[in-house]
Amino acid sequence: MNRNFLFVVLFVSFLIIETVKACGPLYDTSYLGGNELDVLNMPNAHFYHELETLGYKSPQLDLNNLPEILKKLIFWDNLSYSPKASDFNYLPKDFVSLLLEEWGVENLKDIHDLYFALHERGYKEKAVINLVTQYLALYKIIQKFLLDYSDTEEKLKILTQFHTELSIHSKLLDKIPKEFKFYFKGIIYYKLDLLERAQQQWQLLLALPIAERRYRTAEVTYFLSKMLLSTNNEGFYISDKWELDNTSIVDISDLYSALHESNIDENIALDLTAQYLTLRKIIQDLEPIPKPEVTEKINIIVQIYTNLLENIPLEFKQYIIGALYYRLGDVEQAQQQWQSFLTLPPEKRKYRTTWAAYMLGKINDKTQWSKIDQYVADGFKDTLRLVGEVYGQRGKVHYDAHNYIEAIHNYAKYTRSAFPSRNNISFGMSSLRFTCNAVLKAEKINETLIHDPITRSILIAYIVANPDREDLAEKWINATRNVATD
Repeated sequence: MNRNFLFVVLFVSFLIIETVKACGPLYDTSYLGGNELDVLNMPNAHFYHELETLGYKSPQLDLNNLPEILKKLIFWDNLSYSPKASDFNYLPKDFVSLLLEEWGVENLKDIHDLYFALHERGYKEKAVINLVTQYLALYKIIQKFLLDYSDTEEKLKILTQFHTELSIHSKLLDKIPKEFKFYFKGIIYYKLDLLERAQQQWQLLLALPIAERRYRTAEVTYFLSKMLLSTNNEGFYISDKWELDNTSIVDISDLYSALHESNIDENIALDLTAQYLTLRKIIQDLEPIPKPEVTEKINIIVQIYTNLLENIPLEFKQYIIGALYYRLGDVEQAQQQWQSFLTLPPEKRKYRTTWAAYMLGKINDKTQWSKIDQYVADGFKDTLRLVGEVYGQRGKVHYDAHNYIEAIHNYAKYTRSAFPSRNNISFGMSSLRFTCNAVLKAEKINETLIHDPITRSILIAYIVANPDREDLAEKWINATRNVATD
């Protein structure tokens, strides 16, 4: 009886998942995220598929201007927790098998990056795989030691074991690039709560010539910054993933482009971009604090990143300081910063004019939103597709006023022109779904909604995606029966 029941449950689950795959567009994984029961909500995925059929599909981020090192960092950030071999089609099969077999080992990205760093130094494939495998084995040995770590006595024991392993593997550590050696030792010291020793190793890494620390500058800069910003030596979780949002990713990409336009050395451009990535991550981590404390906090961050801020284009520095005020909760100071930014000569604010205008509109000056189209026409960059985000903001205003035709029109443009979230969820599509639900939930469907071709097609798509809701189809038929449509 129990075996039969289990078989039925598994079979039904298989049917549900395969049906969802068939209904949902390939890029949209929203129905599989978060709560596992979302997989049962097929109408949403079906509606999004119908919208795609009508031509309402979100654009995707284009990062072709970035160097491979930064592309791979962002790629790794977006990997699922159960990757497939096809996710690594840029790697040899043997190395992919090694990665997937060891998936779950901490800092596996370090192994991934070491593979490329060794190839850059002229090692042949066989030697690379041999060294990477040894390095992975060392990581796993130390990881096993750390599982036993619980108190001071254990710490001393594990520290001794760690130094013994370093001695045993000294030939390996001499062969791999120094940045990986310093990074590895710093990570272990950090996990043993030996923060000063961790700091020393990471500072040694940053003291290397720029060309010799291309792979680990971002991680180490971030770790050291978090240490300096923490109070009472509190720790933080070290992860392979940065969880960067679209704003941060596009900001990084824009800075790299701007640095290249200034004909800066490639290694310096990469180094500054890597540091800037960590500042963006720091900003993502910030939470609002009491206003009297904001300026002091920002001064500390600016002091940590002085070298970076003095060597990047002025527009990025001024915009990012406004972003710091905004994230920490001092909206008035952020507003002043961005208003001051817009007084710079146009040639000095090519990349961040649309961003400052959008944020000023978000704070309280809605007239700035109407200027973004003109800014773009005048040649200012809109790499974050803020023209599309403005459609979303306007759609919300119309939605709240129950002006559903304008809401749907704006949300439709929002869907086509704004980037989806980092989880590939289109907020435009979600907004259209909520609006359609509000329209069809009303006691009577407004005749103007039926006459309008855009609204009509989207409402029909919503009804088609909900075949079990016979009441929706019946309400629509009754509303259209005596209305002459185009």
